[in-house]
Amino acid sequence: MTNILAFSQAKIPSALIGVVNPISALCLKEENLDFIYKTSVEIIAEDIMWADVIICIRGTEPLEKEIISQARKVGRYIVYYLDDDLLNVPKESVSSSYFSSQVVKNNIIDIIEMSDCFWTNNQNIAQKYSDKSKHIIISNLYYDIKVSHKEKDEFNCNIDKNKTVKIGFAGSIDHTKYIDELLGETIKEVSEKYRDKVEFIFFGAKPEILDTLKLKHIPYESNYENYLNSIIKENLDLAIAPLIDSEFHKCKFYNKYMEYSALGIPAIYSKVQPYTFVVEDMENGLLAENTKESWESKLTLAIEDESLREKIIENAQKHIQENFSQEKVINEIKDKINCFINYKSPKINLWDIENFPTNQRLDLTYRIKRIISIHGYRTPIFIVQKILTKIKFKL
Repeated sequence: MTNILAFSQAKIPSALIGVVNPISALCLKEENLDFIYKTSVEIIAEDIMWADVIICIRGTEPLEKEIISQARKVGRYIVYYLDDDLLNVPKESVSSSYFSSQVVKNNIIDIIEMSDCFWTNNQNIAQKYSDKSKHIIISNLYYDIKVSHKEKDEFNCNIDKNKTVKIGFAGSIDHTKYIDELLGETIKEVSEKYRDKVEFIFFGAKPEILDTLKLKHIPYESNYENYLNSIIKENLDLAIAPLIDSEFHKCKFYNKYMEYSALGIPAIYSKVQPYTFVVEDMENGLLAENTKESWESKLTLAIEDESLREKIIENAQKHIQENFSQEKVINEIKDKINCFINYKSPKINLWDIENFPTNQRLDLTYRIKRIISIHGYRTPIFIVQKILTKIKFKL
């Protein structure tokens, strides 16, 4: 029996989608595997003693660095999982003040270098971090959404029938700035051109164009299931996925393609990586250059051509079912992580784990010291920014 322990700062969607769900599914198939997932602050010395393999998901904190250091000393196999280029978070991101800290950057690098294996879902991340790890695994994600098939009479965007085409964007507040930059003028012109024949709906992100045109906004939803249900409820005819062409964004995963396709929504994507890894223009999606002319052209085409939208979503759903089904991806992951799913760590006693952090780390004092160690004199500014960000998410 190989015992696998995974942990992250919080039970975030990327941790669940990238590690927890696939490892849990694999354990159902493999009798010789056992798996536990916890947040960082829940880890105790007994967990280290139990585990053969420890997966640190997006670890950045001194606490996580200490957990990995202790685990390494007693012969545990260490895996670091990363689905974002955390060493190069852009300044416009709401989390940039945290990730720009040299303390945080050093923690990330130290944890990676202490790890036996680096696991990611993006080939660009693998290439960027190749100098920090000798063993790198690249695996796909599977869609954990029940595929929704639309019948032909549900494609209700034929303008001649005076039906409104509902166009949606779903994403976090980080997307706000470049939606305005890439699509602000385009959305304005398309709205004016079609008037009440189109309706734009934004989930989470709240760009300036939303208030200018009085477009519909649905607040950010941190619960992933509720987030998906809010999209389903609106019965979108078309979705958009703008993305700027930057080194950081090339390291993203094509979650929007997976989500929109599984939910039965044909979509237009920026013609940039990672979307160009999976989307073929006019086949399983539409690809738009990041220019006003290209986006307006693709939106017009999709709005007016019902049969094209129908073809696109049929192809997209066929594509994800053939390439990103749970069974296919789990088998792939099993092959990729074969290096540790049969690993057996040395037997140890509890006292072999020296000076392991205790539950004092749950105290408010610990949390305050941690923030000050990272942000220094900017701590008050950081706290105010966090509060304002949470308020924005709720609006």
